[in-house]
Amino acid sequence: MAEFVLDKAFEALYAGVEDLIVKNFIFKSLFADAKSRLVELAPLIREMAQYNEKMDRPKKEMEALEEVMKKGQELVIMCSKIKGVEPLQKIQGCQATSRMGGIS
Repeated sequence: MAEFVLDKAFEALYAGVEDLIVKNFIFKSLFADAKSRLVELAPLIREMAQYNEKMDRPKKEMEALEEVMKKGQELVIMCSKIKGVEPLQKIQGCQATSRMGGIS
């Protein structure tokens, strides 16, 4: 069950990043980098969820990861709503995305 919830949160975050890549030419490389990191993390996240279930670990541990993904999704949605007349806000949002993902 935990794996299913994490999969849904991950899929929503990934879809949002893909959408940003399509709509955002200025920061395309930044979002493409974030997308590739998500691709690399997907199997690890699934494996963590499986091991947590097998070891009967508290659900809180994976809920924290799910919460981080939800916050990432909210940030991606915020970035996608910024229009061309708000470039400073777009840059600040993208910088926040970079800090969140550890992208420099």
